[in-house]
Amino acid sequence: MTRVVTLVVLIVTAAPAPDAMSQVNVRGVVRSEAGEGIAAAHVVIDGSSTGTITNSFGQFEIIIPRLPAVLEVRHIGFQTARLRVESPPPGPLFFTLQPSVYALDEIIVAERNFAENVMRRVIQKKQSWSATLGTYAARGYSRITLENESDVVSIHEATFDLHGSRTSYARGLVRSIRETSTLHEQLGLQPAGWPIPNFYADSVSIRGRDFVGPTHPDALSHYTFAFGRTRSMDSLTVYDIYVAPRTERYAALIGVISVVAEHDAMIGAQLRPARFVEFPPPTVAWDVFYRQQYFEVAGAWMPADLHLEGSFVVRSRGTDVGPVQIEQTSLLESYAPTRELPELLARTGDRLVLDTESIEKDYLFAEGSNIVPLTPREVAAIIRLRQKPISLAEAYPPRRSILSAAGLRPAFPLPDAPQFDWPRFGGYQVSAGLNRVDGYRLGIGTTWRLPQAWYLEWRLSQAYSLDRVRYHAKATRLLSERIWISGGYTVDSEPLVGQRLYPRALTSLATQLGAPDYFDYHWSRAAHAVVGYRSRHGELKVDVRSERSRPLESRLDRAWPF
Repeated sequence: MTRVVTLVVLIVTAAPAPDAMSQVNVRGVVRSEAGEGIAAAHVVIDGSSTGTITNSFGQFEIIIPRLPAVLEVRHIGFQTARLRVESPPPGPLFFTLQPSVYALDEIIVAERNFAENVMRRVIQKKQSWSATLGTYAARGYSRITLENESDVVSIHEATFDLHGSRTSYARGLVRSIRETSTLHEQLGLQPAGWPIPNFYADSVSIRGRDFVGPTHPDALSHYTFAFGRTRSMDSLTVYDIYVAPRTERYAALIGVISVVAEHDAMIGAQLRPARFVEFPPPTVAWDVFYRQQYFEVAGAWMPADLHLEGSFVVRSRGTDVGPVQIEQTSLLESYAPTRELPELLARTGDRLVLDTESIEKDYLFAEGSNIVPLTPREVAAIIRLRQKPISLAEAYPPRRSILSAAGLRPAFPLPDAPQFDWPRFGGYQVSAGLNRVDGYRLGIGTTWRLPQAWYLEWRLSQAYSLDRVRYHAKATRLLSERIWISGGYTVDSEPLVGQRLYPRALTSLATQLGAPDYFDYHWSRAAHAVVGYRSRHGELKVDVRSERSRPLESRLDRAWPF
């Protein structure tokens, strides 16, 4: 199957296909009052589960089967907007969502275990409606975009039919595929049509690991829930609740879930695997966040989309490949009850089956299917990749040793985060400073992610006046979401004052502008080991340090600092 159809389809999707003249393809943009595009807003046909979501620019495309119809745009924290479409619009439609304001109820603050009580009601309500949930089918669209440190290197799209039930994993029948390459397969990723995780399910499958979902019947035994804030969606009250694992015994999730108080239902989730979770080979690191939204279909709450974003590293033939930047956007719509599986799914027990005849015809993309529009950057990448495809080795050169590895910014702040975060170039962080002993100084450093939740932080710097090389290395091991250990060795000039009143960036700027440098400095060689614990109420550290220092003399024979 040739892949050059991608660009052609992008051009012709604005018009209905010849055999589907009754359909109307409507484009539009969803914006805030400030004029910024709103991502992941739901655009649905009123009274149905047929719809789409906006991309990161707030753009959407939706196929309306027949006119007139009412389009409804929803997003948590905004008032729902509606527009009646009587005839095919001459251009894109524009929606401006008004923010919803809701005052925090004092009872929430006073009630003990408020979040846990909310989750008990959500779990009970889910058990009630899931018991009556039969088999269902839905239409889906998914896109995987892969990047390296500078460019988009692969785009893979698929439309599929989703079939599932209360008692089994969902299964997918892929109808159409468009892609610039098969890099996702070479990196061990499932095709875009692979059934997406449902975080409302009791068990959630991610990269070969099964996670206890936040609405599992035993979720209160596995997770702690804490109240965050109150938002609103139209006249409905929405609670944001923090969720974190109680122990490291099970593969667990951490993040925020949103609950509609009036329905005792989860309508949104922003979650990621806890840091202590280790994935099976070839995955070395999986630092990915998930966002998912849900809507009510015949009394049941079903996933409407999935957005994942982050980076990962895989090991191939003894060599680490990555970090690979990944973004996936998936859409599910047109839910309906079904009694029989399609023949292709019924013949096999596989969770994903390719309808090769449909894929060769590419009829779903050609006739029109609700999809999430490509961003301008992705469109430009498709044009570039059609002209010059890129191989896996070109996109992600093998990391033969740790010294040749590009720096990886952790997806979370390390326990001893610097007071000032200098910009990064190519994954490496540069720094600059000024004081009356060192003079001007420049440095470079980064943090590498290692297997088994280890992080190696290092930096080198050189001063203009005091001609000595300074270096620092520290290894940190995350034992859990709250506990870490670290050890390091530093050779550098340090002020005699135990704690700086201001970060180096600020004192350097003040000195450069003519203010006096009031510190006395000494040359220090120090080793330290730390065990730390962090909670919502603060941080506790046990720090053992050994240091040898000697005074520094500085002779100034010029006007300082100029």
